[in-house]
Amino acid sequence: MLEAPNGTVKLIHFGFAVIEGDEPQRTLCGTPEYLAPEIFSPDGYDKKVDSWAVGVLVYKLLVGSEPFSGTLLEIRARVMEQNIEWPVGIDHHAQELIISLLHMDPEEQLSFDSVLVHPFLWTVDGSP
Repeated sequence: MLEAPNGTVKLIHFGFAVIEGDEPQRTLCGTPEYLAPEIFSPDGYDKKVDSWAVGVLVYKLLVGSEPFSGTLLEIRARVMEQNIEWPVGIDHHAQELIISLLHMDPEEQLSFDSVLVHPFLWTVDGSP
């Protein structure tokens, strides 16, 4: 975790950092609750897996637990079902943001630029 001079906290993790190239990644690594479905694909994956992880992180920050948990096989099954439990009181904009980050098709996931102007962030800091 880094803290900028203005007090902004930035979460970082370079444990599995790679230099992005033309070839998809095929290494199975990461925290099981945060693994995007395409990590298990024989076709490999790219940086879009980070969007999935951000969706899991936002859910955990709001709810206190990951949306999919259990053993690796149980997590994979729950991810495929896409059955996310929403506790009472979770803002509908937050749900929309999380769902759009946890889209099964990486091409349909919300981009990071779109995350930055998502209406949920307006409820957090008052402006897009």
